[in-house]
Amino acid sequence: MTAGYLSLGKFANEAGLQRDGGSLWSATIASGAAQLGQPGQTGFGQTISGELEQSNVDMGTEFTNMIEAERGYQANASTITTADQMMQTAVQMKQ
Repeated sequence: MTAGYLSLGKFANEAGLQRDGGSLWSATIASGAAQLGQPGQTGFGQTISGELEQSNVDMGTEFTNMIEAERGYQANASTITTADQMMQTAVQMKQ
C-alpha cells in the first residue's frame, strides 16, 4: 500500500528564483510558477530509495545559533526570577 508520493518541482526559469537564505528559495514572477510532478516523470528526474544526500548544513552556524538561543532563554529566565523577587520584596515591605 502506498502512503504517498514525493513531489518534485521545476521552474521555467530557475535563474529567476529568489534566494531567501541558506537552502531556501522562493518563486518570483521571473521564475514562473512551480510545475509539480513525481520522480520518474519526464523532466523531473529520479529518486533512489535508501540513498543519503550530502548535508548542506553548516554545523558551526547551527551550534552558534543554538548557543545564542540558549543564552537568550537563560537571560529571560533570570529577568523573570529577578522581577518575581522584587515583587516579593515590595509585598513584604508593605506588610
